[in-house]
Amino acid sequence: STAVSAVATNLAVRAELRRLQRVIIAAESSPASTSSTPSESADTSFSGGRGIVAEGRDITTVVAPDADVRILLTASEEARLARRSLEVHGAADAAAVEATKDQVLRRDRDDSTVSQFHVAADGVVTVDSSDLDFEQTVQAVRDVVEHATATTAAGGEGTAR
Repeated sequence: STAVSAVATNLAVRAELRRLQRVIIAAESSPASTSSTPSESADTSFSGGRGIVAEGRDITTVVAPDADVRILLTASEEARLARRSLEVHGAADAAAVEATKDQVLRRDRDDSTVSQFHVAADGVVTVDSSDLDFEQTVQAVRDVVEHATATTAAGGEGTAR
């Protein structure tokens, strides 16, 4: 966690990771994803060509702007700090939050120099998880995916692409 911004703000590293992520996304989205040698017929993708869920601060705008469903998952600063404190320190009391605050806010500040991740781009659905627990957050994301999938299947354009 303490070194992630040094990597995330390195433009050469970002370009290579973006290239690799696109390769993986393409492989997982192709129904005919097979191995490179003709003698092998087994599917080599994780999803069998059904697609993949990718997450990251610039997935919806830079890495996969044409994804079928794009979601910006947000939470208030207070909720994010409490969750990170619980994860790192096992508590979300004032002392734990304070011990985590600099790390979380510094990463946001550093990452904002190379990615606009706080505001949803056109066609990206925002899910605010500030007041949701984990299960509720998962359900909210599933609802967006199901709505977009149903809308697309019905011949219309979904609210999320």
